[in-house]
Amino acid sequence: MLLRQKGGQKLSNEEIEEKLKDYRMRQKQSDYSINKSIEKIINIPKLDEPMLITRAWDVCNSKDNNTINDYPYLHTILHERRKDLREHYEQTVGNMIYHYNGGVNGIVKDWLPLRTLSNNNPKFALLSLDEQDSAQGGQGSAWNDDGEVIIAGATNQFSPESGKSPGGILVPPLLEKWEKSRKIIKLSGDYVAYTGWYYGYTGRFVHDNLPNIAYLKYLVSEKTKFLLGYDEVHAEIIKFIDPKFYEDRIVWIYRDQPSIYEITQGGTLSVTTINPPYYLGCCDHLDPLRNWVASMPKKKKEKKDKKIVLFYTRLNRAQHDNLPNIAYLKYLVSEKTKFLLGYDEVHAEIIKFIDPKFYKDRIVWIHRDQPSIYEITQGGTLSVTTINPPYYLGCCDHLDPLRNWVASMPKKKKKKKKKDNKIVLFYTRLNRAQRKNPDLAPTPSGIVLDPKTEERILQLIRKKMEQYRREETDLVVFDELKTNKREETDVVLFDELNDKGEPMSLEERYELFRSASVIIGPHGSGIGRNLLWTNPTISSCDDRVQILEFIPGLESSIENPLGKMYSSYFTQYRKWPFEYHTVLYTKTSTAEITDVSFAAVDTALNTMWGYSSLRMESASKSSSWVPPYDGGNMANYLQQVQTAKSESGDTRLSIQ
Repeated sequence: MLLRQKGGQKLSNEEIEEKLKDYRMRQKQSDYSINKSIEKIINIPKLDEPMLITRAWDVCNSKDNNTINDYPYLHTILHERRKDLREHYEQTVGNMIYHYNGGVNGIVKDWLPLRTLSNNNPKFALLSLDEQDSAQGGQGSAWNDDGEVIIAGATNQFSPESGKSPGGILVPPLLEKWEKSRKIIKLSGDYVAYTGWYYGYTGRFVHDNLPNIAYLKYLVSEKTKFLLGYDEVHAEIIKFIDPKFYEDRIVWIYRDQPSIYEITQGGTLSVTTINPPYYLGCCDHLDPLRNWVASMPKKKKEKKDKKIVLFYTRLNRAQHDNLPNIAYLKYLVSEKTKFLLGYDEVHAEIIKFIDPKFYKDRIVWIHRDQPSIYEITQGGTLSVTTINPPYYLGCCDHLDPLRNWVASMPKKKKKKKKKDNKIVLFYTRLNRAQRKNPDLAPTPSGIVLDPKTEERILQLIRKKMEQYRREETDLVVFDELKTNKREETDVVLFDELNDKGEPMSLEERYELFRSASVIIGPHGSGIGRNLLWTNPTISSCDDRVQILEFIPGLESSIENPLGKMYSSYFTQYRKWPFEYHTVLYTKTSTAEITDVSFAAVDTALNTMWGYSSLRMESASKSSSWVPPYDGGNMANYLQQVQTAKSESGDTRLSIQ
């Protein structure tokens, strides 16, 4: 039987209902607290694991950057000239994030709530598609033979005869139905069951559910296994991150093979008691996921840029003793004046490398093995220096002509790039045909940037990369189909299909986003589901991956799931230390074609790539946001933030 008294007698439906009512009352006061029985798992001896990342709020150290460390940020840095739009954005998004951070109850630390069933054969089951109230929701039930039933988020009254479940991620079990139709699979040991994700949605799984699985992984003993609902794409992601965890610690539950999983021999069952996505808490809920990604086994194709300390035992005096004088003379005399120089193969090669035209047109080489006298005729002149090299006299600018000469060197042809070079990644929702012919009708999915605007922005990005001498080797255009083909413009088209028209593999997405130092483009899942693969180990403000996201605003919200006002992945990733910038769609945007202000994008790039003082200005320093409670007392809010950060850090976690 599925639910019995301690003595083994089956409970009636009325008795079940009474127990559930009592249990609901006891849960109301503690749904967001940690059940003490979790200590049975937490106190199992386990090895502390190394923290491979810098805590999110320590990435930008105020002492190093002369800034106020106001993490967690309430909104992105919005680049918008109109004050009314800027203030509306900052106040609206600020209030939303303030609510997530704790709101009127005070800023709170991150703490994933759990409940544990430790007696009388704990059981877990996922509801089938025809039993739950959502086609993608993944609802489940957790209970034991003693009548304990864990309910999370359920609002409707329980009825054993009901054909559908009430809402929520953990609902009362459909005992009468399951007793007749489901087999029981017995397991031993300690288990954590996680449910509530949207099956088939990669983006939602990555930013709404995977952080919780990572949190649970570091929360429980290494001997604790996981009960997870199977989805092919979700399973592939977990396997890619941690093959050993995938093989050894997961029991997959298949929704098309409904069963009941019973924990025997004194084992425990723990479940989360909050509906995903879990955005509450101010500070470090994403750190376990960052650490998990940072500890991924190295991929064969992944290489790191190597920095070296170079020691050389001898110097060639030609460069530092003589070349400065030649450069000085070059800028001192007329362009028609030629040079008589003693020939040396290496010295000649250096001058040719710096200035091929000067080498070809203005030098007469004197070969010492062919001694001759050079006579200047027809009224020509001969000038010579009258000081012995090296010429070190003088205080200040003798080397400036050489510096200028080197700075004016013709650009060298770029060698073939290595895959580990950093890139600027641009996300486009245009398909390949639209990029070639901007006049084509938009795709059915809509929310694509105007093709002509997009091309102007790409040209602007290239110019800014040159202006600010960016170290990135390529500008990559990513539109969810992978092309990765470098053109003469050094633009790589990325559209999630490879050159054969096949979908990009997880490894290819990982390599592309791991190499990105800047990500630019409109709001869309092509960005959201791949931000996970960016560098998780950054330790300073300068190392942060920069994001510039185009989003709908007050005057440009669109009738489309991606077009809701201020839709942005900042909400999901605000605890991941990105440098996050946004630009609003213009009011001419439609559900098919969107547009952005060229001037706003230009301002954003200048801020992102210009002077460090601009880069380090966080959103709050120029913010119009004030706390919606406490009479707008900003000092009280800031004190709450500092207190939450100082107290944050879940001591139950194994990462230290």
